[in-house]
Amino acid sequence: MKFLFLLLTLGLTSLQAEAPVGAQAIQVTDIKGEALAGVKIELLGTGRSYYTNLNGVCLIPQDLLKATKMVKVESISYKTKQLPVYDLNSKIILEFR
Repeated sequence: MKFLFLLLTLGLTSLQAEAPVGAQAIQVTDIKGEALAGVKIELLGTGRSYYTNLNGVCLIPQDLLKATKMVKVESISYKTKQLPVYDLNSKIILEFR
């Protein structure tokens, strides 16, 4: 019984860690809709970069998004993309080179 409680507690904790308050989830895909893992999302002027997970998603703190005007999205085999923060939405699509 204690083991089951521990598993449930850990499961709930991991769910909370995936969606922190004050963070924006961004998914990066290719033009076919396939999720891209390991994509670098750089917040220009802040010295901070984030990388997408296996599902092509990364979480970026809102306060850091407010501290920059542009983001740079780059991955091997895909064209680099620069976007203004005001034009950033929850999904970014990269094109092959």
